[in-house]
Amino acid sequence: MAKHHQFARNDVFPSWWPNAIAEQVGVLVENFELRKATDTTIEVPAAASDDLVVVGIDGKWRFRSTTVSRAHPGGASGVYPIFVVAAENVIVGTPLPFTDNTNYAFDLRIEAPGGTPAIVPGTVDFFRKVGEAVWDGTKITRVRQLVGQVSTRPVDAAARRADETPIRATAFAGQTADVASLVDSNGNVLLQVGPTGSLRADRPVGQDLILASRQFGDAFARVELKHGSIAFGPGSTAPDVTVDRTGVGLLRVQGGLEIDGTLDHDGANVGLFGVAPVGRRTGWGSFTHSDGTAAVARRTLASNYTMDQMLDVVRTIVEDLKTLGPFGT
Repeated sequence: MAKHHQFARNDVFPSWWPNAIAEQVGVLVENFELRKATDTTIEVPAAASDDLVVVGIDGKWRFRSTTVSRAHPGGASGVYPIFVVAAENVIVGTPLPFTDNTNYAFDLRIEAPGGTPAIVPGTVDFFRKVGEAVWDGTKITRVRQLVGQVSTRPVDAAARRADETPIRATAFAGQTADVASLVDSNGNVLLQVGPTGSLRADRPVGQDLILASRQFGDAFARVELKHGSIAFGPGSTAPDVTVDRTGVGLLRVQGGLEIDGTLDHDGANVGLFGVAPVGRRTGWGSFTHSDGTAAVARRTLASNYTMDQMLDVVRTIVEDLKTLGPFGT
């Protein structure tokens, strides 16, 4: 097995070797998980044996075998830094050389935005930033861990087998919080997967694009989903057909619309060729001709209609079609 240095039997044990080991161990983080315990408290869970939590602080080794928690101090909304703190080593020469009276347990602190823990000799002699708590003024909305395996470092997961899922989020029984979420550097949620699988996307003002779908080799998206619109295109050019909302209860299609099946219009108004929608024309049961002839059925053309009466019927039809749009003014 490869080693940093191979010592031979009866070699003098040099001081640089344990010093180098101490330097390396002094930055280790193991089993460390920073999480929200309640709406106002955070914790690092720990237990004895395999659940011991280790963290290096300023080169010193510190660990816990019991869970440690800390309440948020309150205050205005913002991002509050989280620290682990510990007391200085207490290694003395009595009753024996290198007698170790050090308190190896670490504690937690939540400080005001931009702040650091105050030094209290014998209690807080050094500290290390391990996370951040996003506070909305009344509760903790997010906890970010900055050290250890669960951290904000980039994730580059790779499956070891073809039947293995590289990244999987498993919900807790009775999960109420999001199963997964993406947030920006200010704690704003960009994309979240709810406990029942619902998907929600939030965007800053002016950033409306939610989803863009392309095929390999496409220069443009074939489908674009934005706040308030869906656009379609061939992929070789920008989308050329858009469906968007133009007002209360109104959808607009910009581009052509081809209907190859039955068009069933159940609405009350229709407008064609840019004419404002109007209601269905009524009064086609009967009407009085302009010459004063008694009311007759408009749709029943009598054989003895005069030319003027026929013109009245045609004129009425034309005016109705102009109102609806098919005939221009």
